[in-house]
Amino acid sequence: MIYQMGEETHQTRERVLDDLMAWATDDSAPKVYWLGGMAGTGKTTVAYSFCERLKKVGLLGGSFFCSRRGLAEQADVLRILPTLAISLALRIPSYKWSLLSV
Repeated sequence: MIYQMGEETHQTRERVLDDLMAWATDDSAPKVYWLGGMAGTGKTTVAYSFCERLKKVGLLGGSFFCSRRGLAEQADVLRILPTLAISLALRIPSYKWSLLSV
């Protein structure tokens, strides 16, 4: 599923977040949701808000936000998979034991 961000209002962002929640809870939906748009259109804000919503309902497995500015860890793409692996291991015991075994 693809959503192209543009000049968004608060109402539009709420609609996008509602659409994201519907997508996240629909087992028949595509497995990837691509949120695109020009710089400054609110993609990161929507993504952070979406992660918070998922966390509140117990559906967030993990998250990683890349940034060229800010912490050095956020600019290092080599940290994406290890960060997500740790997040999942802390949330899912069977995953943790499988991860530890490899």
